[in-house]
Amino acid sequence: MEDTKTMLAHGPSGGPLVEEEFSLPLDQLVLENKSLEEGNIVEGKVVRVTKNEVFVDVNYKSEGILPISEFTDAGGSTNVKVGDAIRVMVLRQEDKNGFIVISKARADELLGWTKIEEAIEKKEQLDARVVKTVKGGFLVSVTGLTAFLPASQLAKRVEDPAKLEELVGQVLPVRVL
Repeated sequence: MEDTKTMLAHGPSGGPLVEEEFSLPLDQLVLENKSLEEGNIVEGKVVRVTKNEVFVDVNYKSEGILPISEFTDAGGSTNVKVGDAIRVMVLRQEDKNGFIVISKARADELLGWTKIEEAIEKKEQLDARVVKTVKGGFLVSVTGLTAFLPASQLAKRVEDPAKLEELVGQVLPVRVL
């Protein structure tokens, strides 16, 4: 017998569900998919973008809805379009309206920390984009996370505080200690 999970997720042909398969009860289309457990990160596909929301298909009975702000950068630009593959964290399998509750920001944060931990273990450098100067150093973006970089840790000492401002926007190689 053909693998039931594959058949239900992708249709009997192994491809996307086709019209006659929509007659199956909705509960049969929802898999006992361990990857959709709360706290797991899954890949989804952007299926619709509105002024305020982004709809993401994660192969569940409903789409997840994210606020557009999760795709808006510090400059106010929105970087998302239909068809984009994104990673999201499953927060709840269903809210009161029947939608799966997901978060791109939480997934990005967890993935960022994972990259940092790997770099620490392997003693590798990471790229840090200087976001702004603050007392004693900089705020930098490392793997999408904000961190403090003390000015005293720069390879070249910068004595003139006005020169620190010139580093804003630059990418510096850093090692996390």
